[in-house]
Amino acid sequence: MAESENRRTEYGRARGPDPARVAREKVQARLGLVSAILWAVLAFGAVPLLGLGPGTRALVILALGFGALLVAALPWLAYRRLVEWEFRRSSRPEPRSGP
Repeated sequence: MAESENRRTEYGRARGPDPARVAREKVQARLGLVSAILWAVLAFGAVPLLGLGPGTRALVILALGFGALLVAALPWLAYRRLVEWEFRRSSRPEPRSGP
């Protein structure tokens, strides 16, 4: 049986989602989006800038794509710090408003 979104206590009452898991999922989604955009911009944007066209060997374009993939993977080096930051940010008590 798969682990449900809400954790349950020994009495069966839901306690809400695990804050660490939520923080990891948020960071993974954001880093995935950043990496995909970065790769697309580098891979498809560099081709016309470098003057690569239909006569260019496929190996050169393939190497350019892999190079862009390596650069797009760099934001993932900050994964652990971002998860810790997101976890701390989400687990802070919200400021009370009023007198």
